[in-house]
Amino acid sequence: MDIKTVGHFQQTLLQQRNVREENEKVIRYNEKELEEFLRTLERIETKLDVLLMQRGK
Repeated sequence: MDIKTVGHFQQTLLQQRNVREENEKVIRYNEKELEEFLRTLERIETKLDVLLMQRGK
């Protein structure tokens, strides 16, 4: 491999690492958002259960 090819290879590796790191950040963000969404759904479910029980009285 000549110097130009090695430099290009190193640049490609750096770009891939940066893309991987950015993807990991996005994944962590999405996981947090999903957890919050699920907690919200659980609260809604609980409120609906309470309303249905009150309606039955």
